[in-house]
Amino acid sequence: MKRVALALCPADCSMRGTCRLVGEFAKCLCRKGWTGAACETATAAVASTVLPSTPDSSILVPILLVALLSLLVVCLAAVVVYLMSGRRSVGCVDFDAEIESGKAMLHEKATFWKKVKARFVN
Repeated sequence: MKRVALALCPADCSMRGTCRLVGEFAKCLCRKGWTGAACETATAAVASTVLPSTPDSSILVPILLVALLSLLVVCLAAVVVYLMSGRRSVGCVDFDAEIESGKAMLHEKATFWKKVKARFVN
């Protein structure tokens, strides 16, 4: 008779309690934090520990990947254009012309000092 009475517990106590025979009736004795005939209701202590559902952020990953890939393509295109252009210039500065003018100035100074040396040595 005891087994039959224990089998009458509602919904197997929702796996949150133990079915016990109290007098002639089967009753769920709920674990801490649960209440109700079948231990189906959470008390305030258990309900406050349940984490809220987070929004689905699965769409953010593809968007970020596309943005990163686009940035990479733009940077790569800029490097290719820079390397394909024959002259190294940035904005208004032409580095090749600046280097050549620097070489010319050094050549002029070297020629000047050679003339001075030749005058005093000879």
